[in-house]
Amino acid sequence: MNKKGLVFIPFLIFFVFILSAFAFSGQEVKFDAESLRFSFTSGFLIGKGNVVFSFKNLRLYADYAEIDVKEKNILAKGNVRIFIFEKKGKVEEIKGKAAYYDWDLEYFFIDDMRIDISGGKLRGILHLKGDVLEYRKFKEERKIKILCGQLTTCKGDKPSYYFEAKRIMLIPGKRIYAWNVSWYEGKKRIVTFPYFIIFLDRQYQLPYIPKVGYSKSDGWFIKNTFNYFVDPYSWGTIYLDLYSKKGIGYGVRHEWEEKDYDIALSLYYFKYKKDKDRDFKTELTLSDWKIANFSGNLKLSYSTQGDLESATKKLYGELSLKGDKKFPLNLKLTYTGSGENTSDTEKITGEITYKDKLFNKTVDTNLKLKYVNSISGGSATPNLTGNLKLSYKKHAFNYSYKGSGEKFKDNTQKFMYTYNHTFSKELKDRFTLSYEIKNKEEYESADTYAKAENTLTYKDLSLFVSKYFDTDGGLFTDDDNFNFVERLPEIKYSPSTKKIGKTGLKYKYTILAGNYYEVGKEFNAQRYGAKLDLSGDIRFSRKSRISYLIYGEDYVYSTGDSQYSYGGELKLRANIGPKTIMETTFKQKNVKGDTPFTFDEISPYKSLSLSIKSREDMFKLSLSGGYDYLSKKYKKVVGTIVYEPSDVFKGSFKFGYDLNKGKWTKLTGNLKIKFANNWRINYSAALSTETMKITNNKVILTYSLPCEREVSLTYDQKKEEYWLEYNILAFPSPLISFGSGK
Repeated sequence: MNKKGLVFIPFLIFFVFILSAFAFSGQEVKFDAESLRFSFTSGFLIGKGNVVFSFKNLRLYADYAEIDVKEKNILAKGNVRIFIFEKKGKVEEIKGKAAYYDWDLEYFFIDDMRIDISGGKLRGILHLKGDVLEYRKFKEERKIKILCGQLTTCKGDKPSYYFEAKRIMLIPGKRIYAWNVSWYEGKKRIVTFPYFIIFLDRQYQLPYIPKVGYSKSDGWFIKNTFNYFVDPYSWGTIYLDLYSKKGIGYGVRHEWEEKDYDIALSLYYFKYKKDKDRDFKTELTLSDWKIANFSGNLKLSYSTQGDLESATKKLYGELSLKGDKKFPLNLKLTYTGSGENTSDTEKITGEITYKDKLFNKTVDTNLKLKYVNSISGGSATPNLTGNLKLSYKKHAFNYSYKGSGEKFKDNTQKFMYTYNHTFSKELKDRFTLSYEIKNKEEYESADTYAKAENTLTYKDLSLFVSKYFDTDGGLFTDDDNFNFVERLPEIKYSPSTKKIGKTGLKYKYTILAGNYYEVGKEFNAQRYGAKLDLSGDIRFSRKSRISYLIYGEDYVYSTGDSQYSYGGELKLRANIGPKTIMETTFKQKNVKGDTPFTFDEISPYKSLSLSIKSREDMFKLSLSGGYDYLSKKYKKVVGTIVYEPSDVFKGSFKFGYDLNKGKWTKLTGNLKIKFANNWRINYSAALSTETMKITNNKVILTYSLPCEREVSLTYDQKKEEYWLEYNILAFPSPLISFGSGK
C-alpha cells in the first residue's frame, strides 16, 4: 500500500471524529485560532493565538485553549473574555485569567474574574470581581456564583470603598446576593452584614441601617430593621419602631419566590401611648404568577385605625392579568372599601384592553372597556365606557359606548364605518357613515340620528358631501349642537403655498362654493367664498427680520348676506444686543357683515405680544407679556432671570405679574453653589404673593465622595422634614438615611 495513504488515514479518522462529535452536540460549535493542532497523546484539539470559541449564545476569546471534543469541554488561558448574548441585544462580558467550559451542561467557571453589571433599576455600573466564578443554566434561569468577591462602583484595582463578601450569587436581571459582607472605606472596615441583597428589577430595597430622627409630634424615634435570610428564594425583615411621644410599632415582611410566582406578606401593629387607639395593617402580594396565557399580579391589604370598637377600617384589592402574544388581553380589577364597616363606602373598577391582528393577521383589533362604580350610603353610581376599533385593508369600523346610572339607562352609543379608496396617486375618496343612539331616563324613546359624509379629492380640488338623518323624528332631542351642518355639496379648491418669482413673497388661496343646511335652525342657503394669504420676510441681518402675513376672506350667501374679514400679522425679530433678541408680534382681524349661519361665524381679534431673550456669557433673561385690545386687558407678565458666572455658581429667579390686578402671581428662586471641590448647596424658596414672606424653603447640602457617591443633608420647610442620607448613586435607593417627618 502507498505510505502516503497510510499517513493520511489517521488525519481522516481524526476529522471524521471531530465532525461527528460536534454534530452530536446538536448545536454548531465553532473554534478558530492563529494555529491549530491535534494532540494524539491527550486527544485534545489545541489552539494558540487569538482563540475564538462559540456555542449557542456564548462566545469565548483567549490566548490559548484546549478542546476535549469527546467530553465536550474547553480549557482556556490568558486574557479570557466570555460574552453571553441575551435577548433584546443585551450582552454580558466576563473577564478572567483562565476558564473551563462544558458546552453540553452549559456550565463554566473562570478564575480571577471581573464583570460589570448595569441596567434594570440600577442608575450606574457595578464592578464585580472575585477569585472564582461559576456559571450554571438550569432551564431558563441563569445563576452566577462568585467566591471571595468584591463589589464597588470605583474603577481600577484600588477602590475608595468596596463591599467584600465570602460568597456572591448573581441572578442576572433580578438580584445580587452576598454572604458575610463587610463594608470598607479605604482599608477601614465600617460594618459587617451577615448577608446583603441588591434587587436589580425594582426600586424598593431591603433596609439595613436603622432610621433615626426627631419630630414635634413623634418626639425622638428609631426605626429598627432586622433582616433575615432563609435561602436565595426566601427572605424577610422584622420591624421595631420606637417613638418617644407616640408609641411603639412592630411588624414583619416576608418574601419568597416560587417557580411560577412571587409572594410577599407583611403585618404591622402600632400601639399608641396615651389612649386605646391601635393601628394594624396587613398586606399580601402575589406577583408574576402564570396561568394559561396570562401573567398576573394580586394585591390584598386590610388596615384598621383608631379604637378597636370604632376603628376606621379599609380593605383594598387589586388583580391584574396580562396576556401573552398569543392572547394579548389585559385585565385589571380593583376594590376599595372603607368606614366603620368596609362596606360603608366602596369603589369598584374594572378595565379590559385587547389589541391583536385577527383572521390570519388581516384585521387590526383594538378593544377598551372600563367600569367604575362608587357606592356610598346604599346609593350606587355606576359608569361604563367602551370602544372597539376594527380595520381591514380599506375598511375601518369604530363602536363606542358611554353609560351611567341604574342599569345604564343614560347611555350613548356611536357606530362609525369608514372606507378609503385610492383610484390613483392624485384621485382619492373617503366615505364615512355614522350612527348615534342617545338614551336618557327622562326620554320616552331613544334619540337617534345618522350622518353620511364623502370627500373626493383630485390634486388640489375636493368635493365634500355630508347629510344628517333624524332617524327617530325627534330632532336630536335635548341637543344643543345647532351647528350640525349638511354640505350638499361643498366644492373647495386649495393649492399649496407658492412663491412669487424671486421676490421672497409667498401666497396661498382657497376658493369654495357650497349648498348648506344647518340642522336645528332648519335653514338652507348657498355660500360662495375665497381666502387669500400673502406672506414674506424682510431680513436686516442673520438674526433680525420682519415677518408679515396679510390675509383676507370674503363670503356671500344666497340670502343676500355677506361676511368678510381682513387683517394680518406683523412679527419683528431684532437683535438689540450682541446676544439679546426681542420679538414683537401684532395680530389683527377685522370682521364686517353677517352670516345667516352659526357654524361659520368669524370672530375678530387684536393683540400685541412682546418677548425678550438674552443669553450673555454669565446672564440669561426671558421676559414675555402682551395686551388684548378688544378685552382691554394685559396678558400676564412672565419672566426668568439666570445668573451663572461659572460652573460653581448659578442663581435663578422666576416671577409672574398681573398688570390688570397690579399684583405678583409667582415669585420663586433657586441657588446652586459649588465650593471646596466636593461640596455643593442647592437652595430654593418661594415668596408668598399675599404676605410677601419667604415660604417653602428647601436646602440640600451635598458632599460628593469618590466613585459616584454622596452624602446629603436636606431640609424641607413645606414638608417639615430634614434628612441625612448616604447614597451610592448606582443603587436604586439611598443606602442610609437619618431624619424626621411629620
